[in-house]
Amino acid sequence: MRGAAIDVDDGTSIELGCRFLVVADGANSRFGRTLGTHRDRRWPYAVSIATMVHSARGPDRWAETHLGPLHAAGEPVTGHGWVHPMGGNRLSIGVTISSSYRDVLSVNIVDLLDRFVEQMATSWSFDPDVRLVEPQRWRTPVGGSGSPVMGPTFLVTGDAGGLANPFSAHGVGAALTTARLAADVLDEALTVGNSTTLQRYPAELTSAFGEYHKVGRLTARFLGRPWLLRAALRAGAGNDIAMGAALRIGTGALRAEGRSGAERAYRAASFVSRFAPSW
Repeated sequence: MRGAAIDVDDGTSIELGCRFLVVADGANSRFGRTLGTHRDRRWPYAVSIATMVHSARGPDRWAETHLGPLHAAGEPVTGHGWVHPMGGNRLSIGVTISSSYRDVLSVNIVDLLDRFVEQMATSWSFDPDVRLVEPQRWRTPVGGSGSPVMGPTFLVTGDAGGLANPFSAHGVGAALTTARLAADVLDEALTVGNSTTLQRYPAELTSAFGEYHKVGRLTARFLGRPWLLRAALRAGAGNDIAMGAALRIGTGALRAEGRSGAERAYRAASFVSRFAPSW
C-alpha cells in the first residue's frame, strides 16, 4: 500500500507504508470511508448513551440488564438498559435503542437515560442526581452492515465493518474474533506472498457471523413494532427460562449441540431467517 507522510516532533516528515493494512478505527471509520467502505442504511444501527455514578452498595460482581426501557410516554422501546460495575464502587449505567424501533425519532434518549437512572437508583444505592461524568452518546453500526470488508490490500475489522452484535450492540467480541481471523488471513498472505489470499476473509466472516447477524437483524425488525415488542415483553417478563434464553441468544452464548430453550429458539429463528430478505 502506498505510503503516507507523517510529521514528527522535530519538524521533519517520514513516510509510512505497508504491504497490507487492517482497518480497525471504530464505528466512524474515517480511514475506512477513505478506502471506500460504507454502511448499508437499510440495516439497523444502535444508539447508546451512558454515564457513571458512585454506588454505596460496595463492590459488585454482577451486571444488570433490562429489556425494553420505558420512554416518556410509558411505552417500551426496542433496546435495553444496563448497569455494569466498573470497580471502585463506580457503575456504568446506560441505555441502547435500535433504529428499527418504529417510533425511534420520537424518543429523547437523554430523557430515556434519566428515567432508567431513576429506576435503578434504589436497588443499586446511588444518588440519581449525582453523575461522575456527563452522559456520552454514540452510534454503533451492527449486524455486518459495513462493506466492503476487504480490498486489494486491506481488511476491515470490528466496528469499522459494522460487525457489532445486533442484539446488544456490543462490539468487543466481534472485534477480537475479526482480529484473529484477519491475522490468520494476513499470515497466509505474507507467507505465500500473494494478496489474493485476502479474498478468503469475507467467507471467514460469513462463516463466523453470517447466520447470527441475520437472525439479529430480523429480530430487531420484528421487535421494532411496538405491539409485538409489548407482547414479547409480557410473555417473557417474570419467566426465568425465557429471560435466560433471551440472555444467552443476545450474548451469543449458545452451545453447538445444546438442547435447551435458547438453542431451540435460535434454531427456529435461524430456519425462518433463511426465507427472509437479507436486511
